[in-house]
Amino acid sequence: MTAVLGLAILLAAAPSSAGPQPSAEADSRRTEPTAAQAVAASIGRADRSAAATVDGVRRLAEPGGKGRTAEPQHEPHTVLVRFKAGTSASARGRVAGRVGGKVSTDTSTTGYVKITTSGPAAKAVAALRDDAAVAEVSLDYRRTKSKVPNDYYYAQYQKYLATIRLPQAWDVQSAATGVTIAIVDTGVDGGHPDLAGKLVAGYNSVADNNQTADYDGHGTMVAGIAAANTGNTYGVAGAAYNGRIMPIMVFSGEYAYDSDIAEGVIWAVDHGAKIVNMSLGGAGQTPVLHEAVKYAVGKGVLVVVAAGNTGDDSPHYPAMYPEVLTVGATDHAAALTDFSSWGDHVDLAAPGFDIISTHSRTTEYGPSFAYGIGAGTSYSSPLVAGVAALVRAKYPSLTPAQVIERLKSTARDAGPRGIDPYYGYGVVDAYRALGGAATTDFAMKPAGANEPDDVPARATAVPLSAEEFQSITGSSAIEGDVDWYRFEVKGRESRVALTLTPPAHDGRRAQNFDPVLALYDAELRLIQEVDSTQGVNAVEQLSQPLYPGTYYVKVRNFNGAPDERAYTLRKSVGNAGYWDFPAFGEGAYGDVAVSGETTAIGDVTGDGRPDALLTSGHDSQGTGRKLFVFAQAADGTMAAARQYETRIQYDEKAAIAVLDANGDGRNDVALAVAVGVEVLLQDESGLLQPGVLLPGTEGARYLAAGDMDGDGDTDLVYSAQGVFLLTQGAGGTFAKSTVATGTTWHEVEIGDLDGDGRNDVASPAVNGVAVHLAGAGGWTTTFYGHNVSDGGTPRGIEVADLNGDGRADIAATLRSNQGQLAVFRQLSGGTMVRSSIEYLYYEPDGIEAGDWDGDGRLDLFVAHGGFGALSTFRQHAEGYLEPARGAHVSLPVYPHANGFAAGDLDGDGRADLATAAEAHKGIWFGYSAYGARPGRGPQVWVKDTSVPARGRLGRGELVLTMQRELDPASVNGGTVRLVRGSTGAVLALPVSYDPATRTITIRLVTEAQRPGPGRPPARAVLPDNLSYRLVLDGVEDSTGSVLSGYSVWYVG
Repeated sequence: MTAVLGLAILLAAAPSSAGPQPSAEADSRRTEPTAAQAVAASIGRADRSAAATVDGVRRLAEPGGKGRTAEPQHEPHTVLVRFKAGTSASARGRVAGRVGGKVSTDTSTTGYVKITTSGPAAKAVAALRDDAAVAEVSLDYRRTKSKVPNDYYYAQYQKYLATIRLPQAWDVQSAATGVTIAIVDTGVDGGHPDLAGKLVAGYNSVADNNQTADYDGHGTMVAGIAAANTGNTYGVAGAAYNGRIMPIMVFSGEYAYDSDIAEGVIWAVDHGAKIVNMSLGGAGQTPVLHEAVKYAVGKGVLVVVAAGNTGDDSPHYPAMYPEVLTVGATDHAAALTDFSSWGDHVDLAAPGFDIISTHSRTTEYGPSFAYGIGAGTSYSSPLVAGVAALVRAKYPSLTPAQVIERLKSTARDAGPRGIDPYYGYGVVDAYRALGGAATTDFAMKPAGANEPDDVPARATAVPLSAEEFQSITGSSAIEGDVDWYRFEVKGRESRVALTLTPPAHDGRRAQNFDPVLALYDAELRLIQEVDSTQGVNAVEQLSQPLYPGTYYVKVRNFNGAPDERAYTLRKSVGNAGYWDFPAFGEGAYGDVAVSGETTAIGDVTGDGRPDALLTSGHDSQGTGRKLFVFAQAADGTMAAARQYETRIQYDEKAAIAVLDANGDGRNDVALAVAVGVEVLLQDESGLLQPGVLLPGTEGARYLAAGDMDGDGDTDLVYSAQGVFLLTQGAGGTFAKSTVATGTTWHEVEIGDLDGDGRNDVASPAVNGVAVHLAGAGGWTTTFYGHNVSDGGTPRGIEVADLNGDGRADIAATLRSNQGQLAVFRQLSGGTMVRSSIEYLYYEPDGIEAGDWDGDGRLDLFVAHGGFGALSTFRQHAEGYLEPARGAHVSLPVYPHANGFAAGDLDGDGRADLATAAEAHKGIWFGYSAYGARPGRGPQVWVKDTSVPARGRLGRGELVLTMQRELDPASVNGGTVRLVRGSTGAVLALPVSYDPATRTITIRLVTEAQRPGPGRPPARAVLPDNLSYRLVLDGVEDSTGSVLSGYSVWYVG
């Protein structure tokens, strides 16, 4: 099995100077005290200028960026291999030779061998994974140091020792010389005066020698916190008072690799360490490191590990290993810090903010700075390791597991009552762990503004109307707090902007709100979540197009720390943008390996479902100059194309019309080709027969079909240096007559344009449109100008009722500088008037009408070929066209005016698109997106709880209303548990689920205890003032998704 290792973080914030710094390093915002002043009692902020002494105090430089777990990194030319039992040295050499490497070192106890490779380590892992001699192979991942920002001071020196009651503990037990704490780190400054006489022999697992000098400073800080000389009149006090320190150097520069860490741990165990402290960690795990931890515990050694400094619940190793004691960080008042990583693996918490300790005198800062102030779980861990040393000294027979249990069972509760993922069992209590009397728990933080608002059902309502700016304040005053808000979008689609402004970052505080902002729809599906990485106090912003309806906003803190200061949530509503609400989805291609030219939609296969038609005037793989028919299947999909030979010439763009050309009740196809109008009749089997030319129709360019003489059959109108009518007669014959002469080849459209009950013809004309009216005495032509100076001849026209008055209107696209749509409305007297000009997305081409939203009113679609865009103008119920909404569609750069068609291609009653696609991609089908909502993220599980979080349960029922539909079989006492907060013991209570209401009910009294005739009064199953935790773990929804790790804290 191959394990993936993670880039680790040395879990400390960097201390910075408490003594004067060289001018190049000075911070103009503050002056710093002398070492004497710092060591004496406090770390103040007054203006002091005395020179630093050897006891100077320094803060390390802060890191850049937000604390997130990095992606796993590894040594590029090393793999760790565990060979199968009995593998010979020669076989090992053979394996190493497979990857061009050699056997380097053997970590003996863990059984892993380090092999250097000539090529990339990842390839070597893949190559060796299946080797018959190899049991396991892993990359050798590296660990790094990382610092939490520290640019401020606290007023009291080592105040945190009182927080964990160490002064009282030392009265009980201060002798710990028999307990050695291994500091697995960057080494230790063995000559430091405050560590004099404390060190035992150590080991450098990087160089395989005993050189453990600390050139970084981190290890010396950790060592001093755990066991600096105490009671020696100067310097700092170590938690273990007079315990011993074993320096184990595992870092080489910024990184430590798991092979070196494991080797160092094993060496420490084999040379007498009773406690191992690892203030390091990171993403990813490896059996090498875990085996070393298990080896230590198996030898009776307690392993204490820092939880991590990313401020979130991302996994850290070795902190995640069940055998270790994992420690989070608090401030001096036992409140969780904003950098402390959290999760169910956290066992205890201890102060880790503004911690003063010994600092290596061999770093770049020189011997003048012998003390440092830092923050991080790196400094919480050695405090607990020191306390554990005192416990082991007093109770030497305890096993590591028993020491852990004692420390957890005697901890002081903090944060949510009982066991929680932020403090674990609580803040370590050194005095009580050594047999002293218990004291009061740390108080819970008071709830913030708008509480309870912990679930969507209790969301705070926020007014939201068009063009309105609203602000509301809230706070994340409790560990892990979540605030919900609710608002409405009314009337029309809008673009909503949300801005979440946190309180100003204060470097003197251990808790700073780092906001995460999320938006959900009415079904509580995630729409968008934002979390800036530009700093812990960055403003979060999101902007989202929203349909009318209800929406929810969730505000949470990225880190688990409480911050009682107010944040501000601001929202605004504006008009939707062109691309905000695409009218058509991503679509699909009907690839026929040619460039299409014109399209049409109609039932030409005889099954009653509209089909899509495409023409091409190009040759490619023998498919060019064809008519392609894509039949619509019963399930609304489009079948592969059927090809028909035509008279289309090379590079010709042949317009298409669908009509019953012979009166047999079946739709046929007419094509306008250079040699004339070609008609392909549909036979009884739904296939088209070879085409025939209608005589006298040479030069046809555009074509339209409609009943022009009122006899009930369908006639044809076409353009060819004039406009001509082909009137259908008996037996599928057509008689030609002239509608208008002298006009050029332009699109023709049919409709009743004067209200007399007869169909008329419209066509583009220079600077306007020509309306050819059919009258009793023949045809007359009327010109209507668009009055746009640079509009020229319209690129495309469409005849349709565009205001719902039952009269046919005309829309024309103009390629002016701005791109415009001219609308000519028919008046009651049968005349036309240009009623409006709509501005379009660049360079409009063809135009079609169709019922996009299924409301019975025709909407307009305009193509923009060179931009792959299509504008949709939805007709409003009040008779006007709404602003255009854009959609990305597939179109040629220079599309034909009939290059796309609108019709129902999936049987849902709404107009879809069939477009001639971009070069060599045939046809593109775009489906109406009306009513469809954009893809959403995960859905919230729990919508409501009958008792708010941190509320009192009472004696009745606890009811959870679920947003998701659950699998009833997954809801039981094993997956829905109420546990005692202090122990995690499960209470045996009845659990039921009602699928109709999606509610889970936990009865807090048994049936025999419920009030009723002949029954005794109900007594409390849950004792008052005790903590309880509701846990949902293993519940499944109807899709098979599993909910795990959901917790809510309550009081009995």
